[in-house]
Amino acid sequence: MRRRRTLILAASLLAITACERTKPSQPGKPVVQKLDNGTEVVVGPRTSEILGRPDQVRAYRIMMPFDPSFAAAQKTHPVIDEYPILGEAPVSSGTYQKISALLLDPSSYDPNYAFDCLFKPRHALRFQRGTDTVDVIICFECSDLDIIPSPSLRERQTSQPFGRVAKPLYTAMLEVFPEQPDHPAK
Repeated sequence: MRRRRTLILAASLLAITACERTKPSQPGKPVVQKLDNGTEVVVGPRTSEILGRPDQVRAYRIMMPFDPSFAAAQKTHPVIDEYPILGEAPVSSGTYQKISALLLDPSSYDPNYAFDCLFKPRHALRFQRGTDTVDVIICFECSDLDIIPSPSLRERQTSQPFGRVAKPLYTAMLEVFPEQPDHPAK
């Protein structure tokens, strides 16, 4: 009987911990994920605010860094961060809200996800609020993304595996670029 109570208590604690671990963050609050080893992955509060409540969002098709013409394109094309822009489009309010919800939910990121390729991003998003920006550079091949706040925010850049939400994120990107030839392998 005592062992059964202990098991029930342990299962209850695991359920509570799992709920805390997957609790979505609100815009303006840090996005925190407690990992098994006790470390936390954080998207800072100012970055979170811009991701959740941007003035505008633009999507970009970008050139992969492994493209033989990458260095030349950096000189002849506009760039987002270091990546040459091949195409761009505004993101509707409904679409960016879907994307923001995924980016602000700690359960979207899987710290145990194994990358099966080099980071070869082909897509980017720029969330802008006033003069501050947050760029999200996306690789659907390895399901990894970089979140890059503008220096004025004084918050750190982070790289996150997003394998759990690769398909919904890709579906949202298809709303912006319906002719996408490349797709997530997952």
